[in-house]
Amino acid sequence: MPLTPPYPTATIYVPWDELEAGVQNLSVETLDVAGDIFCGDDLGVVSDIAAGGTVTAGGSVVTADGVYEHGRAEAMGEWHDVPYNAANFTASVGSWTVGSGDVNTYAYTLVGQTMFLSFVIFTTSVSAAPVFLFLNLNGFTASREVRTLVNVIDAGVSRVGQAFTVASSGLLWLLADQAATPWATTAGNDTYVMGQIAIPITI
Repeated sequence: MPLTPPYPTATIYVPWDELEAGVQNLSVETLDVAGDIFCGDDLGVVSDIAAGGTVTAGGSVVTADGVYEHGRAEAMGEWHDVPYNAANFTASVGSWTVGSGDVNTYAYTLVGQTMFLSFVIFTTSVSAAPVFLFLNLNGFTASREVRTLVNVIDAGVSRVGQAFTVASSGLLWLLADQAATPWATTAGNDTYVMGQIAIPITI
């Protein structure tokens, strides 16, 4: 110690109390530690640990930064706003008109193969009485069908709607009520959709 490039790439077993402070990066196939794993500059141990295989700790894993999985740029469990794009809001027929100021919340976080999506969308308009409104899943694809109840104001009328996914679809499907009554046609900016859903996704 300290480790210098090229970093070890074989399976190693490290008594953590023997790993000195000041290591900048540790890259291994498998890391098996009997005690706790600490990483982060302010903890004075290891800046980054990159493992191509399994990281196993007999104690706690403590980081000063995020935990990144599945090669993602976003840290696990951190929330991300979906940038406004009118094309993210569509309908089975006609249109769902959502302005940038209508989007109070449209955000997600990822944990493993699960996407948690939260949406609070106000003062929108709907044409042609569609059965479904659609929210884009921001490039992710649902791996199975899941359903949840959502709060809806349909052309000024409060209802209990439904949100669901379809396997292999990149959309969240929205119903105005449990009977699949078509959304009311309105140009009055008085249709709202509010809810949150956990979605199994493909990776």
